[in-house]
Amino acid sequence: MASPDNTLNTLFTNSGGAFKKFQEWSWFPATGTYAEDIGTASGWLNGGTNTLNPGQAVWIYNPGTTTVTNTFVGTVPSGTLNNVLLPQTYNLMSSILPTSGDIVTNSLMLFTNATKKDQAWAYSSATQGFSESVSGGGSAWPNGGDPVQPIAGGFFYFNAGTVANTWVENFSVSQ
Repeated sequence: MASPDNTLNTLFTNSGGAFKKFQEWSWFPATGTYAEDIGTASGWLNGGTNTLNPGQAVWIYNPGTTTVTNTFVGTVPSGTLNNVLLPQTYNLMSSILPTSGDIVTNSLMLFTNATKKDQAWAYSSATQGFSESVSGGGSAWPNGGDPVQPIAGGFFYFNAGTVANTWVENFSVSQ
């Protein structure tokens, strides 16, 4: 959902915890860039100006023992929606649309142009671990099955290609 400015100050009230958004990340060697902000009782230490746009995913750390629920309200993006996957790095991402399911066969997501050996890593709060899917190229995911995205959830996506790949979603209000 698109809010007026998609900043932490607009999207989250935080009295503790942390926000981490990976711009790009590589495990071999372990390098990368990310945006980070720490929540305090008086607000975000870095001003809360980091953004969380549709199609991006982040880690939110909740230091408390009570589950925190965030409800996002805004305009659902429409038209041809592009989510760029940087090459040979891990991208922390989600569908641009507020939907869930198999990212290959869900009629709103239709991610069918994966590069061979691309990887999707989805975190499960139930098992406290990751499930891995490895692409055979295109819409084939023979190792681990098609990646599945929960509603309001994200996943790590490793683009094995040498050039950026684009996940294109198409949506109109009539769908």
